[in-house]
Formats: sequence, C-alpha cells, structure tokens
Amino acid sequence: MRNLFIILIILSLAACKPALKEDESFLENLMRQQPQKFDSILANKDKLEIQIIYTQIERDANNVPSFKLFYFNVDSTRYFYPASTVKLPLALLALEKLHHLRIPSLNKFTPIVNDSVYAGQFSVYYDSTSENGLPSIAHYIKKILVVSDNDAYNRLYEFMGQQAVNEILLQKGYYMKIFHRLERPLNPDQNRHTEAIRFIQNDSIVYQQPMLFNRDSLLPYSISLKGKAHFKNDSLINTPFDFTYKNFYPLTTQQNLLQALLFPESVAPNKRFDIPSEDRHFVLKYMSQLPSETSYPSYKSDTTLHDAYCKFLCMAKVTRK
Repeated sequence: MRNLFIILIILSLAACKPALKEDESFLENLMRQQPQKFDSILANKDKLEIQIIYTQIERDANNVPSFKLFYFNVDSTRYFYPASTVKLPLALLALEKLHHLRIPSLNKFTPIVNDSVYAGQFSVYYDSTSENGLPSIAHYIKKILVVSDNDAYNRLYEFMGQQAVNEILLQKGYYMKIFHRLERPLNPDQNRHTEAIRFIQNDSIVYQQPMLFNRDSLLPYSISLKGKAHFKNDSLINTPFDFTYKNFYPLTTQQNLLQALLFPESVAPNKRFDIPSEDRHFVLKYMSQLPSETSYPSYKSDTTLHDAYCKFLCMAKVTRK
C-alpha cells in the first residue's frame, strides 16, 4: 500500500531566473541530455507506465503565484494503482465535514469511537499511540501525514462514507473514485457500509453517526488487469491482478488537488476545501514533519521509521546557461 509508482514534482523557482517556456517536449528533451540515466526510461515509457508532471511556480511583484505545467507521458485514462496518495483527500474531506457540522464542542481533537455494526467491521475505542490514549480525527490525520498509516485512513473512510467521498470530490471537479479501505480484504458490499461513529466529550455524546451505506452502485473506471502474476495468501497466482474495483486517482487530479491545498487562492472557489485556516496549517505542519520529530505516536523511538519514511520528495537543481 505504501509504494508509489508515479512522480509528482512541484518546484518553486526564483523569480529572478528566466521563465521556462511551456513546451510539451521539455521534460523529454531534458532527459535526453543525460542518456546514460534516462535512455531506458525513454525507450520503455509505455511499458513502465511512467508519468511525470513538473510544475513551475513563479511569483510576481505582489507575491502572487502563477503556474506552468510540463508533462511526460501523462495519460489520465491509463490506470495505475494510487496507493497511499488517496489519504490526503480523505484528510481534507474529514476536516471539511467537521467544519460543516458546526457543532460548538466538536472539532478535530474531540475523541471519536467506532462501533462495529456490519460484516467486516471492528470497533475502536482507544488509541495507545495518542497522548491521552483516545482516537481523534486530528490524531488519525497526523499518523497519515507523518508515516502514511493505513488504519488511520480507514477511520476517516468510516467517518466520511463511500458515497459522500465520491460525490463531494466529483462536485469539486476532482476526477477520481474511492472504492475501499486499505489493507483490509473486504468485498464491494462491505466497503459500501461504514461503522457507526460517536464523538464523546466528558462522557457525553457530542455527535453520533449511524452506519452509512452507499445505495448507489459505484461503477469502476474500467476493467483493469495489471501484471503477469500476483501473490495471494503467500501463493503465486500466474494471472494478472484485477484492479477493477481498486481506487482510481489520476496524476493530473493529484496535481490539481495538491495545488488547491497549497495555493487555494489560485483555484476556483468550488475546487477548494472549506476548512478553517488553522486546520489547513495543521495539515501542512504534519505533511512536513518527520517521524523523528514526532512524540505522539513515539515514532522517534522506532528505528524502522527513518526520516525519509513515506516522505516522497524529489530535490532538483535547475541550471541555466
């Protein structure tokens, strides 16, 4: 779940440097300058299914950003498994939902418990990794952004529900489909049902949500069979893996959504996430925070969670003659 097969690069270039011209061949020409590194990629771009988006960010005298996009082999109709990239939109949607509920004593830090009410579900009442031992939307988002925690994503999926996730993202203009929880082999019917949820503060229920059920059948993007073989229960199955009912999140949509988070004023109002500024800063803080800088959970004491763990960052230096 935590392997990414795509590259998304956003670089901020100094305003004093000459701007790049929008050229559909820019990235390919750049790679051709170093054939020893990129010839095999260029020759096998379709076989390897490589997609790259490079975004140049420039600012004017008033510090207002503008964007130029450069593409290599980008095709939003070609399926790839988006893995953990689906976690960020769920985090933003959960914060937006809390904001829209407008309950004075309900916020991202309010303890939340999950009740199992359908097949494939399980209850959650405590979280030993949090400072107070209780789960919360804030703690789940922190675990997602610092170490890409799968269970934390699943908890936000329970809170949002499959139907609302897909309807809201579509309303915002984000072309994607969210079908399932992560690391839990559930069938489509089980993924259409979510656990009942209660927010509790001082032994009182602040807000409760019954089991949600997506009554509208979520149709897959396409029949997507990938590879030549796959493992199932430690056994090698010599047939392609069926991704038909797996999450679908094209690279172009990922770029658009990331721009909406980082530069909300640069996108149309309907594409923005309606969350308070403190919630947006909370997300940005933990997007950049390293495991060694995190006390709850105590990732700093876990030697397997090095600082580059799930921090997919590409550093690039652009030299112009």
